[in-house]
Amino acid sequence: MLEKDPQISAPNQVILDALDTVRDLLGMDVSYISEAHEDGVEFQHVSSDTPHAIVQPGERRNLNEMYCGYIAKGDLPPMITDTEDYPVVKGLRFTQDARIRSLISVPISRSDGSLYGMFCCFSQTPKPSLNQRDLKVVSMFARLASKSMNAFLDKTEERRLAAEQVQQIIDTDQIDTLLQPIVLLHDCTPVAVEALSRFNGCLNGNPLKWFDLAAQANMAGELEIAAINKALVHLPDLPDDIYMTLNAGPATICDPRLLDILTHDLSGRVVLELTEHHIIEDLPQLTDALHRLRARGIRIAIDDLGAGYSGLSTVLGLSAQLLKLDRNLVSNIHNDTAKQSLAQAMVHFAKQTNATIVAEGIEKIEEHDTLRALGVTMGQGFLYARPTQAQTQIKQLHAGRIDAHTVPRAS
Repeated sequence: MLEKDPQISAPNQVILDALDTVRDLLGMDVSYISEAHEDGVEFQHVSSDTPHAIVQPGERRNLNEMYCGYIAKGDLPPMITDTEDYPVVKGLRFTQDARIRSLISVPISRSDGSLYGMFCCFSQTPKPSLNQRDLKVVSMFARLASKSMNAFLDKTEERRLAAEQVQQIIDTDQIDTLLQPIVLLHDCTPVAVEALSRFNGCLNGNPLKWFDLAAQANMAGELEIAAINKALVHLPDLPDDIYMTLNAGPATICDPRLLDILTHDLSGRVVLELTEHHIIEDLPQLTDALHRLRARGIRIAIDDLGAGYSGLSTVLGLSAQLLKLDRNLVSNIHNDTAKQSLAQAMVHFAKQTNATIVAEGIEKIEEHDTLRALGVTMGQGFLYARPTQAQTQIKQLHAGRIDAHTVPRAS
């Protein structure tokens, strides 16, 4: 049977409404949709006026017991007013078990034109009044059910293929970790690195596309946890005074598997970034998960502040230690008084909540100077260093420099 999926709208009610309507209009005892397999037929959806009908959802029958195969091949007409007139139908086991005397059965196709199964209705009494108009009615409702069902099946297939791609990336270890330094704005000293994931394979390694694909496959947690595992391999190699920030959505933060990774021995060296682009569907659950992480010494950051769904009241409820200003707010802030006012308000908010502001996406010295003047403590962006392969960035940090850029120094 088609199951309801949290990301895909299952068409169960549309299909059942169609089956109920056909059965009522034609005065039939049972109507159903079946799915054809190589060796048999499975009943997917059933409408019946009796609670103990011979046909039940999930039941399978051998193909040689059913009349559907004959009709699909064109060896029998789609409408039979009395099965006594058709020895082949009369002799079938399903006809005998269900005591079928009249029926209408039309094929249902998949989106690619292949046969899915049949839209059928039958009665335990002969119905000599059935006519071509009734057949057209059944065909119309069959098309309606087919359209809804195929939309579901296509989405389900897309999800299956997406899950295969994501699982392959995880299983074959095609996740690379890049590190981008976070610096103090007053002297550009590196204090942390953000771990960023890049993926081999198709989609040109675009991380956003891969995480979108994982979300489509309901595997965002699996991919994020795999990326976190890969990044943590490099944590011991970082200078002792450098901590690492890791990205995770609300669902991953609430995943018990994350606690298995972020153990007590990482205390003080890891910050978990919660992006505001994810909708927080269960704030109490998320708050509880964050409390457990803090108990292990893991600090919390709100990523892309000002770009997502949650307001300051939600941010306040999460009690984050770091607040990362979204790059769109930072871009050309030196020429935009509205952005400056908003950033200044964020700085005030951070002071009132004992949090630290980190500005993301700084690319110009003018942005750096403006943010520093507004009281922003830390920054991250191409002005200081681009994301670099983990081991390369670690060597540069141990050498007392970051990337190959000449960073601004306080005068």
